[in-house]
Amino acid sequence: MLDKLVKRVNKVLFYAVLAGIFVFLFLAVFQPFGIARFSLAQILGYGVITLLLSFAFTKSKTIKIRHKKRFKHNTIKEILFHDISFLVILGFLNLIYTAIIDPNTYLSLHSIFIFQFYTITIGILVFVIIRFVQMQVEATRRATEDKIELQGDGIKEKLIFESIDFIYAKVDGNYCNVYLEKNNKLVKRTLRITLSEILYNTMDYSFIKQCHRSYAINTLKIKSLKSNLLILYPNTEIPLSRNYKHAIQEQYFKMI
Repeated sequence: MLDKLVKRVNKVLFYAVLAGIFVFLFLAVFQPFGIARFSLAQILGYGVITLLLSFAFTKSKTIKIRHKKRFKHNTIKEILFHDISFLVILGFLNLIYTAIIDPNTYLSLHSIFIFQFYTITIGILVFVIIRFVQMQVEATRRATEDKIELQGDGIKEKLIFESIDFIYAKVDGNYCNVYLEKNNKLVKRTLRITLSEILYNTMDYSFIKQCHRSYAINTLKIKSLKSNLLILYPNTEIPLSRNYKHAIQEQYFKMI
């Protein structure tokens, strides 16, 4: 569990550093918005602010997801809200920093609008580059690693399996039953773990989705789909909640 925590922190830190470096280089090389009046050390401050806020913002979001009792995969609206909130806060921090290093900059409504415009303009470029790098890193990771690791509450309570072997998971009180395909048979493994934690640990696999408050499934294993029922391999009936119906249908029809 500690190893996975370190990896997640390192991943968040990597992208935060990448964002900070990009902002610094962009401002230092192109010197837009009158930035030429500042020294390189002062320009570096904008990169440091971006780095620290990126790390704190992304890490707090990760922790929030980790402790949600009812987990849902990020929607486009949630991603946009996250990114826009980040840019707005970053704009205010950039204004405050500029007012500190430049006596001619004042905290006013006009300055707020100007710095929000500057931040959003550069921020869009940063997000495009970061998203592109994330896609490339994820593609590489998928090509070299395809195992899922679930850690229960007990030290020795660990389950490692190929992602394609996952059929579904079902809440059973304080435990979760994980059903896997082994040698063409359905095998059950029980862990003291929440469904939210299972979904968190499988969030990189788009084919694993929640279909009910007590179930998560591998959509690649769907044999048929009904209004409120799923038939999974081999012939397992799984309830389909209205709250998750659209996402499941969308994923299912992509595959057929």
